[in-house]
Amino acid sequence: MGTEPVPVIPELFTPTEVATALRVSENYVLTQCRSGAWPCVRMARKAIRMSASDIERAIELSRDASTASAASPSFLTPRSQSRRRRSA
Repeated sequence: MGTEPVPVIPELFTPTEVATALRVSENYVLTQCRSGAWPCVRMARKAIRMSASDIERAIELSRDASTASAASPSFLTPRSQSRRRRSA
């Protein structure tokens, strides 16, 4: 009988574990995952998990977002776009 290779299952981390490792709040991790800004695995409706590669990608995405916002500061945005108009 041949030995079949055992599939490697990546370790999945809870939002609490990810938040602790990244030194951010659990709510921030959940918000980023639920909005689709960060990659994650949904095990059930409310059970969100992240693999090590998901966490690395989230860090890259956050780094890219902070670089983009620094490149175009808000004071360069025209007033009509930067503020909502008040209804009378």
